[in-house]
Parts: sequence; C-alpha cells; structure tokens
Amino acid sequence: TITFNVPRDSSGNPSGGGTATFGIQLSQFPTSSAAVVAAHIHPGATGVNGSPLVGLPVSAGAPIVLTNGAANISITVDISQTDATAITANPAGYYFNVHTPLNGGGAARGQLVRQ
Repeated sequence: TITFNVPRDSSGNPSGGGTATFGIQLSQFPTSSAAVVAAHIHPGATGVNGSPLVGLPVSAGAPIVLTNGAANISITVDISQTDATAITANPAGYYFNVHTPLNGGGAARGQLVRQ
C-alpha cells in the first residue's frame, strides 16, 4: 500500500509536494535472497520496464533484511507534486518493484491501482 500525504486542491488533485508512505509485505522469498537491496516506483504499463522514479532509502549497504524470507515494512519518503500528480492521474501506468541480490532486475512487481 502506498499512501500519498500531499496537499490537495478542491478537486482532490495534488497541489504540492509531500510524502509517500509505503506499507510493504513480503513473504516466501528464498533464504538466498534474504535482503531487499532496492525498491522503487517506476513508470511503465504492465510488461513495460521504466527507470526508477520514486525510490526508497534501500541499498546493498543498507538493505531490508528478510527474516525467514519475509518482512513487513513501513517507510516514508518525500514525493514531489509533479510525481504525485502523474501517478494519481494514471496509477496503472506505474509499478512498484523490489530487487534482491539474486534478482537485480526485480524480484517482485506490482502495477499500481487507486483505492
């Protein structure tokens, strides 16, 4: 779940930058992939890859360690008005994925959906 905490105009559109809070639940990862070394929102429709747009503060030097192949994580990062506006206007045009040492291209991916 990704929640944007941004100011909005009377139509509900983002009117400034703010934060994005990521509630991430991961499970059933093999123990050889026991760390998340990157996680991002990317532009891209289903099956299309894009460059990272909104990244989490995760790296090989500061990974999210998966205990028994699982983790429940909450991370808040800054998001610009431009990115919040683009993502809320077309969430299906963006996806979130996580990367592990064994799956540098992405170990889990999900298209965004507005709820």
